[in-house]
Amino acid sequence: MIVARFLAWMETAGAQHRAEAAFALAKLWLEPEMDDFEREAAEAAMTLLLDDAEPDVRLALAKAIAPLETAPRHVVLSLAGDEPQIAMAVLSRSPVFLDGELVSVVKSGYVQQQAAIACRTVVNAVVANAIAEHGEPDACFGLLMNPGAQIDAAALHVLAARHGSLTAIRHLLLRKPSLLASTRLLLIDKLGEALRTQIAATPGLPAARVEQLLADHAEKAIIAYAAKAQDEELPQIAVALVEAGRMTAAFLLRCICMGNIALFAGSLAQLTGMPVKRVEAALDAGKRNAFRALYLKSGLPDSAFDVFAAAIEIWRTTLLAFETADSTRMTWMVTRELLSTYRGRTDTTVDGLLVLLRRLAAEAARRNARKEVGRITQIVREEEQRLLEQQARDPRELLLEEFPVIEVPMPVLADFALHFAEELVELEETMVTGSQQVHAANDDIRGGHTLEIDAVAIDALAIDMGNAVSRAKAA
Repeated sequence: MIVARFLAWMETAGAQHRAEAAFALAKLWLEPEMDDFEREAAEAAMTLLLDDAEPDVRLALAKAIAPLETAPRHVVLSLAGDEPQIAMAVLSRSPVFLDGELVSVVKSGYVQQQAAIACRTVVNAVVANAIAEHGEPDACFGLLMNPGAQIDAAALHVLAARHGSLTAIRHLLLRKPSLLASTRLLLIDKLGEALRTQIAATPGLPAARVEQLLADHAEKAIIAYAAKAQDEELPQIAVALVEAGRMTAAFLLRCICMGNIALFAGSLAQLTGMPVKRVEAALDAGKRNAFRALYLKSGLPDSAFDVFAAAIEIWRTTLLAFETADSTRMTWMVTRELLSTYRGRTDTTVDGLLVLLRRLAAEAARRNARKEVGRITQIVREEEQRLLEQQARDPRELLLEEFPVIEVPMPVLADFALHFAEELVELEETMVTGSQQVHAANDDIRGGHTLEIDAVAIDALAIDMGNAVSRAKAA
């Protein structure tokens, strides 16, 4: 009877009161004491509210029944297709949806519906894959931000392919620990696409130069990523590079010059099908023939072998000579030495590699110069700051730092004073005796006698003075 009276009252109630009543009706649904007749009437009332002309009434109903596991399915599904705000209320929370229903909404729904589904407390792999394949950027962003979303590596790759050019999504993808090496390489390409528009807007920059800058940026980013990767990830990176067509002679020479010998060895292992350990052994000093055999088996140009062999040898010797040098300085030293000492074969392929080396050497020289200038500037600034701090300090503090006060125990000081006084008395007596001898000698000279200085007395005087000083220091 409660529901019946409610239905009669709804015909004359205002929108605000109907919204409040809709919320109360949904809560009434949870009452276990309701008989079948009352429950059926309540369901009919909620169904009737779906046609209410006021969105606030339908929104109140959606918020009330969204968390209910026993909510009428047809009511929830109808609200899911309503206006965005109403649909989001149930799509983001209601537990009554089947995965197939959610996938259907993702495929055919608008972005607010997709975003609501992406932000559910739990998004299983089936629904996550649907969002990755069909979701708009906002929905995909919400999915990546959701800690309850079960996104597998394949879905992450799809997300990278569809929306990797967007900075926010690219950053979220790069934080995922399950990201495949091929996906990371794809994101590097997507970053290049985003940069192409910015670089192309530079006045007077030819299109060929733009492509070269993007290619250089991509290769450096890949090598830097591989340098931070775990050892077990390197084979995956090498496979992804081969599949992407990036395993060129220029790329591999850049690996060596940038010091990523591990990536170079892993790449040769992938190209030749040989174990990495065997490739690393062939790269050791004194095994030129073994390295040449692997090099030729990899399909790299024969004419460029001397360049690669020289690059590896120079890197090894430079690393031994400058163990503490950073990567920027090492790259600069290796490329400079390789360009100055290479006397091998030359053809179109080798010339292209030498051009690359000159470009790498110029880039490394600029980076090294900037780093060195920064280091020197920092030293100068620190010294200037130290001098300013000294000038601002009390001169008495500086004097105390230069000549610190030493605390001497009173007994030691008294003993020193006593001995020093005794030494002064002895010194005075000795000086009086010496003065008398000098006067006597002068008298002898005036009297025509020969001057004879008592050397023993003078030595005794010196010894006494020395002992007095020594004892004073000892005290």
